[in-house]
Amino acid sequence: MGAADFRFPGQDIISGEVVEPVMRATLGAIDVLGGPTERQLEVLKILTEHLLLRPDLDPWSLTPLGAEEAALTITSLEHRRRFLWLAIAVMLCRGPLKDSQVAGVKVYGDAFGIEDDSLAIMRAWMMQGAAFAAADLTRYFHDFTNSHEEHQLQLRKVHVYQPDEQMLDVIESFETLPEGTLGQEFLRFHQRHGLELPGLRPQGRLNRTIFLSHDMNHVITGYEPTPAGEIALAAMSFAAGRCQPTWAGLLLNLAYHEGLLSRQELSSRA
Repeated sequence: MGAADFRFPGQDIISGEVVEPVMRATLGAIDVLGGPTERQLEVLKILTEHLLLRPDLDPWSLTPLGAEEAALTITSLEHRRRFLWLAIAVMLCRGPLKDSQVAGVKVYGDAFGIEDDSLAIMRAWMMQGAAFAAADLTRYFHDFTNSHEEHQLQLRKVHVYQPDEQMLDVIESFETLPEGTLGQEFLRFHQRHGLELPGLRPQGRLNRTIFLSHDMNHVITGYEPTPAGEIALAAMSFAAGRCQPTWAGLLLNLAYHEGLLSRQELSSRA
């Protein structure tokens, strides 16, 4: 199944002529506290070049687009929502979070007439920490579980409220595979990082089948389960299948890890 099979009908992410106004509006939304930081501009440049496929656009030389003008230019509801998520992700690349940063993005949400909980959630993440953010991520992705689960295990729901001995037996059998095989590397990945094997505990809110697929992708790509590695894996997933879940996953990954860093900065300054 190709990446196009995962697209939502009639809903491209952000492409074509809308990319430039979205980037300019993002610059306007983060133009607070003396202007965007170099870190924010660098992140925006990377997203523009590698994900939105417009290497010709330079955030340092673009003119910011005001909220009212942006509302006249970006008319698709889906593009407006995706702009909002993008602006939030770039906003969070500047920590610690301040109310003026949230307000800068909210002006655009109001001009677009979007009732979106994203800004309130972001503020709560900053104030309540990474654990709260993780719970929000789990709730958000609940509707997308089928597309993220290990396919051969999708029908196995016995592990919802109890350990899944059969799954554990399968994973532990990887120990007998030759060195360098995917199964062996999967076990080594968990041992190296002190991670429990999927199936050991009740799943909680996310299916173990999702964690199994996610961790297998870590092993295949070589991205370690660090903030940079998680963002890299999310970016790779979006590049491989440009659809709503992978787009949200990339931006939420950025938001989560930037939020964690901002939370740590706040604690260190207290």
